[in-house]
Amino acid sequence: DERIGYHMDTNELRIASMVDSEIVLIDGSLSGKIKNLKHSNSPRFISESRKLLNDPDVENLISDFIERLDDWMADLRLCVKRGNSQRETMLSGTEIFDRLVNEYGIRNEDRDHLKILLEYVEYLHAFDRALENKLVSIAKTFYNTEGLMDRVKELNVSGVSDRVLIEYLVWSEFGFEATGYYTFEYRTDDNLVLEKHFKNISDLKRNVFSCYVRFRDFENIYLMESNVEIDDELIAKVLSVEADGYVLPLIHAHNYAKIKRKELESMMISLLNATALVNPKYRVLLKHGRKPLEED
Repeated sequence: DERIGYHMDTNELRIASMVDSEIVLIDGSLSGKIKNLKHSNSPRFISESRKLLNDPDVENLISDFIERLDDWMADLRLCVKRGNSQRETMLSGTEIFDRLVNEYGIRNEDRDHLKILLEYVEYLHAFDRALENKLVSIAKTFYNTEGLMDRVKELNVSGVSDRVLIEYLVWSEFGFEATGYYTFEYRTDDNLVLEKHFKNISDLKRNVFSCYVRFRDFENIYLMESNVEIDDELIAKVLSVEADGYVLPLIHAHNYAKIKRKELESMMISLLNATALVNPKYRVLLKHGRKPLEED
């Protein structure tokens, strides 16, 4: 599941890198993406593959792969502009992978680990190239006081949830449930896996511009982050696409993705049913506790 999730994030960030716009909106949080890249909390699915980084040949292979990724992405961008995007979405899944394995003499038992590592490189590459644009992320349920510790210490309170603290801090800045934003910064000095290859990610980890924002009176507070400074001008641009206290493009993106997820679930259920028909012992894959509550 985690590996599939990174595939999806890779393609989302690639789309963000292709957008020719003044700002690019993405769902979630930039600081969350950085936290997931830390050595201490790097994705579990690359834990074994990371051992390959001790091999100088693999380091050279990765540098070569990144150069090929740049060329491949330039070609992909042209295909998308022409409306012809029906092609492989991961370069590590093409014949390029076999060529690199042969060229650098990778052992057969390391092939699977190398493929997983290169998939992760593709994610980092997509993230890094997306950061060449002005990104603005908006998280709906990400409540964390990590970037506000100095103010929290001043309050001298304990046993209170992060959300309550954030509501109070925002209220103290611009009034009770009023439209406004409260800025702070998130940074980390932790080393990141393969950071030396991706300067934009390295720069971002040292300074994620962040704010808690309410786009409309009495509506929810959201975590908004960017790779550029958050000021009145940037907030005004985001507010220009506000609807019911949220941003309209992300509402449309959520509804579109929700439909796609349902289609994917239907396909997976059909595949599992077909598998169970061939071999009844696999029927156990179709059983779960909520089944009696679900609609047909």
